[in-house]
Amino acid sequence: MLGIPYTPAIDMWSLGCIMAELYIGYPLFPGESENDQMSRIMEMRDVPPEDVLGVSERKMKFFT
Repeated sequence: MLGIPYTPAIDMWSLGCIMAELYIGYPLFPGESENDQMSRIMEMRDVPPEDVLGVSERKMKFFT
């Protein structure tokens, strides 16, 4: 969503989310749009760190 390069860390994040969703039976971040999804992620994980936002190509879509 933020337009940053992928690393193996995204695979581990995805695996963790999938495992949690299978266990609880519903999506962790059931957003209806990218903005809604980002808002739900930030509710649980807080604002992304400055170094992540520094390399984000799409940060202006979510942050001002």
